[in-house]
Amino acid sequence: MFISGRIICVVSMVQHLREELLVIQLAESLQQGEIIMLTISDFQNLRFYEGVVMQNPHRWESKRPWSVVTFFQLRKARTIFPCIDMPMFKASMNLCIKHLKNTYARSNTQIESQSETGEFFETCFQRTPKMSTYLYAFAVYDQMHSIEVSKDEKNMLPEIEIIFSEQMGKEAPNWMKTETVRALNFMKNFTGYAYPLSKLTLFSASLPVQGMENFGLILLNEQWVAYPMYPVAHTILAHEIVHQWVGNIVTIDGWEDLCLQEGLDTYIGYVITEGLSKGPNKLKELQEKRLQAIESESRTRTPIIGEFQTYEDVSALRCFDKPVLFFEMLADGFGPDVVAKFTRSLIKGYAFKNVKFSVWQQLLSEAAGTEIAGKFLKEYFTRPGIPILRARYKDDKITVQQTVAVEAREKNVNNTVLTESPFVIPITASHGPYNPHSVLLINDTEQSFPINDSQLMILDPDSKTYAIIIYEAEMYARLLHCAVKDSCKDIDKERMGHILKDFCWALLNDYLPVSNSGPNSIKLWKEITRLISSANLVQGTCACCMDKKIQKSGEVFCKWHWKDRCEGIQLAKELQKAA
Repeated sequence: MFISGRIICVVSMVQHLREELLVIQLAESLQQGEIIMLTISDFQNLRFYEGVVMQNPHRWESKRPWSVVTFFQLRKARTIFPCIDMPMFKASMNLCIKHLKNTYARSNTQIESQSETGEFFETCFQRTPKMSTYLYAFAVYDQMHSIEVSKDEKNMLPEIEIIFSEQMGKEAPNWMKTETVRALNFMKNFTGYAYPLSKLTLFSASLPVQGMENFGLILLNEQWVAYPMYPVAHTILAHEIVHQWVGNIVTIDGWEDLCLQEGLDTYIGYVITEGLSKGPNKLKELQEKRLQAIESESRTRTPIIGEFQTYEDVSALRCFDKPVLFFEMLADGFGPDVVAKFTRSLIKGYAFKNVKFSVWQQLLSEAAGTEIAGKFLKEYFTRPGIPILRARYKDDKITVQQTVAVEAREKNVNNTVLTESPFVIPITASHGPYNPHSVLLINDTEQSFPINDSQLMILDPDSKTYAIIIYEAEMYARLLHCAVKDSCKDIDKERMGHILKDFCWALLNDYLPVSNSGPNSIKLWKEITRLISSANLVQGTCACCMDKKIQKSGEVFCKWHWKDRCEGIQLAKELQKAA
């Protein structure tokens, strides 16, 4: 082996097939800073097909291209070439591809040279910057259209090339040209760091995923390139461009932290697409992700920081719902500029480096000006559970009690309350739809805040906070009476609908207290169920459990749901007794 100008003999080589590792023992010890040159003349992997996606059209698909593109996430680069296939190890790459003359090749960087040998071209690319191996990429293809945008030196924008199937028509991806320039400009200003490569290629392919953020060669699922009328098309494009900064320029230290950068990338992507006419509605997307996160968390006791083995684990372990909500809550609780400040610090201090979870925590505390923000990050990503906030109104104040439910339960098998410490929860509160929102910071088991008793203070009015909000029956009744009256302006039916989603979660998981008198009396609960039923505000199992006489609600036949779910709920039993 050639090391820093001298040859050192290899004593042994052991291949661990299960771990896919080659261990090389040398005759001498190495010193820090020495450069090792390891030449492997022939590399073959029987699982090479896992690292590529091939599209081979049928004979009747005359305009559909043949293509081969790489698919290296998470640990598939090793199926194509020998490497240390972990995010923490970054390296530059010189790549040459030998391909048939009637085909073309693209990679992370611009073409440096091209030579001809018989029936083949050899296309060589410029040396890449240092990056993790899962970001290396190449594509070989035939008969595809191309749209090019020249490099903009004045605005520090790279050359842009969009490659897409001939069957789409030459003008189909024009929307991508405009939105790519827009997103690159946004990220340059948002991070204070211009795109570092001289070219960015967007390649449309038949993929098993929505997109891949390879540095300089973004792969996009062809169905979204062809159909920009769907908001998800714009979301995916923005997400992969944001990834060029958060993920490519700055990279997590290990796969267990993947949800950090996926959450931040998705959130910034929503900010970018918020103003687009055909883009997603950011608030509605966050509301949907909140419901998904609560549903997923109700069935697990694992945190979102965890070990990922395959790309499928990324979705299965909730990287795209709960982590996104964190950054929205962060902006609500610690200021609208805190995400930009944090991202700038991340890029400025760690460009082309790896960042540990503890550094994310430190930088976030510095950006927010308080260690509470860092604590918020740590608890949110490393602890399982759903915060349960019970709001009680009395004597011109609102008192909020916090407990934590793991797998939807506050109590363990011995029926004792879990001793989980409270989460940090920034939450907005409204005093009616026409008044400005205030922000409450919940970080204890019980806290009180002053209010004007003449107004209805509603916690999380836009339903984008990762927590379940439970009110007393007296408050639910007051809100419902207002929501069904046109003359009452304190709450509308849309916000009442958000409140009732949490109400149903609390009902079905047996969290609603019932008593003979007071703010949670059975009389009040009967009035609440009457109002909900008469206005048809909820459907499904929740409606079934409020009235045993209902035969069907929506698509749900109530008889079996009552036996399977409702009979064990205390409030449902008390309502049945009082019927």
